[in-house]
Amino acid sequence: MNILFFENSIDPNIGGVERISYVLAKYFNERGHDCFYAFCLYDYDGIDEKHKVRFDATWKADKFCSVLKKFIIKNHISVIINQDVYSKNIGLYKELKKEYDCKIINCYHLAPDFLLRRKEQGSLWKSLKVYTYNIIKGRFKWMRDMYEIADDFVLLSSTFKIDFQRIYRIPNGDKLSFIPNPLSFDRIISKDIILRKKKQVLIVSRLEEFPKNICSALRIWKQIESKVDDWNLILAGYGKDQQKILNYANKLQLRHFEFVGKTDNPQSLYAESSLFMMTSLSEGFGMTLTESLQSACIPLAFDNFSALHDILEDGVNGFIIPMEREDIYADKLISLIKNEKLRNAMAFDAMRSSCKFSIDVIGEQWMALLGANHTNC
Repeated sequence: MNILFFENSIDPNIGGVERISYVLAKYFNERGHDCFYAFCLYDYDGIDEKHKVRFDATWKADKFCSVLKKFIIKNHISVIINQDVYSKNIGLYKELKKEYDCKIINCYHLAPDFLLRRKEQGSLWKSLKVYTYNIIKGRFKWMRDMYEIADDFVLLSSTFKIDFQRIYRIPNGDKLSFIPNPLSFDRIISKDIILRKKKQVLIVSRLEEFPKNICSALRIWKQIESKVDDWNLILAGYGKDQQKILNYANKLQLRHFEFVGKTDNPQSLYAESSLFMMTSLSEGFGMTLTESLQSACIPLAFDNFSALHDILEDGVNGFIIPMEREDIYADKLISLIKNEKLRNAMAFDAMRSSCKFSIDVIGEQWMALLGANHTNC
């Protein structure tokens, strides 16, 4: 089976969607399938030229369809996995449906209500403007059209089903499937690592204040910093709000805080850290949560997206904090920092619970969805 991933970038070090595609492609390749890529932004040298085609997002629809169709036909693509890319793709998929036997699977990587929850400084008016903008720009129409065209439509959690159907006005949810993201890292960490953890709290994130809400994490750390003088907060990541966030950290006069920037080896940071902070206002899945679980780095997160409950069991493998309650968040952090026995027990449960997101488990769900007997184009 030849599979085409359609996405903005293919470098697995860029972000979560790219890393998911890379992990899934490796799994598919190991089982005898061949994977190809169509992309427009960041390339990756680890993928040979014959297996990828780069398009220009500014191309007119006829050129876009012509170039992509030739690549699909030449490489006998039998399944296209659309990684949340819309607009001109829809016209391409309509043409393919008329002329070729090609299965189309669409993956939606956000919480369905993400666009509705985009608030700036708590302004309902600004939130409504963003909602109206997305209607005008066609985002909601694209989603409905994509649902009609796709053979299968994948959400990250079954908890998203009701909101997805309501927001995008999808009366029939028969095409919906629910497959979480697989673990990011191949390397299996020994249980002994729990005893070698540093007194270190970690944040790994794209540095965009919406929706990542990093300044909230810095305020929480400020609350407890003087009570935990031998612990440090480490921030890893990059993004458009980097300077804004670092200026805020400086304003708070944090003493036990270090910014390490972009890292090509985040697993080493997870492996040496004891606790992980997520303060996002919304997530689709939160891959950094499963990355921290896999590394026995106990996560704490605000209860701001329903898929969180698929990942964390409050008080067992992490803590789920009521929305916007920075005081409670600080108390939970302190409880873990002060109680080594509790911390070690939860670290073990964190590592154990990550197994349900292993590539073997998630990969089998994908193989069932792909259909082993599907005929090539």
